[in-house]
Order: sequence, then structure tokens, then C-alpha cells
Amino acid sequence: LDPDLVARRTADAIRRRFLGPVVVRASPAEAARIRRELERDDPGGRSVSVREDAELRDGACVLEGDGGEVRLDDEEMLERLGRAMGAGGEADR
Repeated sequence: LDPDLVARRTADAIRRRFLGPVVVRASPAEAARIRRELERDDPGGRSVSVREDAELRDGACVLEGDGGEVRLDDEEMLERLGRAMGAGGEADR
């Protein structure tokens, strides 16, 4: 996977889903990438606090704010996609 994918998806989710302040929790490595992305790509004037959470693995982060809680998890997304594709293949038989 693209190592900056979570950071780009995080910045996009902040712009699309939240109006006010946002707290982002992410693994230390993801937190660093998210901070860099937010420096490059303004989140639309929202206050964003990025906190390191060692319990989250790389590829996952949690956004919290007025838009509720949003969990971005690349591994989970790929698992769901795999299951959906598998179910579609079985349905065609």
C-alpha cells in the first residue's frame, strides 16, 4: 500500500465530514505522516489535533469531532473488499 494513503484519506475525511475541531488518533508512524499531510493540505481552517495512539496499528486512525467518530482502517477495508469479491464470485456460480 501507499504509505501516505491514510494521511491523504484523513485530510479528505476532515474536509468532508467535520465542521469544527477534530482530534485524530493514530499510530506514531501514521501520526507523523498525517501531520505532514495536514501541513501540505489545509484542512479548511479546522483546528486539528493529531495524537499518537500506540494501540492503533499502522494503516489505521480514528477521527473524532462534530461529525462523530470515523475509523479509517486500510487492512479492514481490504478484508471487506476481499469478502465482497468472494461473495460476488460465489453468487455467480
